[in-house]
Amino acid sequence: MNLDTPEGHEAFLDLVRVSDVLVENNTNGVLEKLGIGHERLLEINPRLVVARMPPLGRTGPMSGYLGYGPNFNSLVGIAAMDGYEGEEPDSAGENYHMDEAAPAGVAFAVTAALWDRESTGRGGLVEIAQAENVLVEIGEFFLDRQFNDRDPQVLGNTDPHALQDVFATADEERWVAITVRDDRDWAALTAVVAMGDLAASGADAEGRRTHSRAIRDRLAAWCATRPVDDIVPPLVTARVPAAEVMSEPRLLDDPHLAARDWFQEREHPAIGTHRYPGHPWRSDDFELAWGRPVPGFGADNEYVYLTLLGRTREQYDDLVARGLVTDRQLA
Repeated sequence: MNLDTPEGHEAFLDLVRVSDVLVENNTNGVLEKLGIGHERLLEINPRLVVARMPPLGRTGPMSGYLGYGPNFNSLVGIAAMDGYEGEEPDSAGENYHMDEAAPAGVAFAVTAALWDRESTGRGGLVEIAQAENVLVEIGEFFLDRQFNDRDPQVLGNTDPHALQDVFATADEERWVAITVRDDRDWAALTAVVAMGDLAASGADAEGRRTHSRAIRDRLAAWCATRPVDDIVPPLVTARVPAAEVMSEPRLLDDPHLAARDWFQEREHPAIGTHRYPGHPWRSDDFELAWGRPVPGFGADNEYVYLTLLGRTREQYDDLVARGLVTDRQLA
């Protein structure tokens, strides 16, 4: 819909009247410039849930800041921890964690708002400040700074509490992750891996913290001479958390995921038929909905205008002829 035209503006408001949710992910003020701020939308449809996702909120001294996920990850502090052990924070490349966190956050917020609407009969505004949504995931590090005056360490694949790292194997470009959570894990690990003089040093949590580097060096040497299939199975049998760090081709061939029908084959008119990740959980109480692949640009124009908005075929064809409705991206 071309919102710069009277016809597009009218069609958008008609769509708002029959909608449950509008999710907006623009710079602050864009909706207002178009004359469709949330106040106006809620006047038209009081049951509408309007979810707005400004990076730093709609108000306040930083609300006008512009940028992408990596910019705001830096601002809230996640980028300060995102590096390889002992190196600078930027050594592991850019961090796009906001892109992962924001969709789940807004989906939860919208679901809560719809649940509330069942009781009140009214929708309303849901504001998701994306940077704040990311910030809460590292709250313990802010508390540590506030109360103990400590900055977070750059830990890479290690962990401040558990003995953990990722190790190269004898198989080309294949790595494994190994974690020791507690004394039981350590005893099980040493039954599989000969730790020599380090066996006693890692027998308790303090010893594993003190000798972490030496222990991980020993594990790295052990893994480097063995293929993945000689590393993961014996550790898993001993109930030590261990797994291959899977590449995408390896995931597609993984028998564990195949046995659970996790990948779902989907067909898309623009990119063909491929397998895609499925739901991370399942339930015995109902069938999980797979829906359809993401539609192409303008793929639902006819459905929206003819079915939802009730435009006639003649009206729709006229809008198409004038370029006010299109399935071609202009930029």
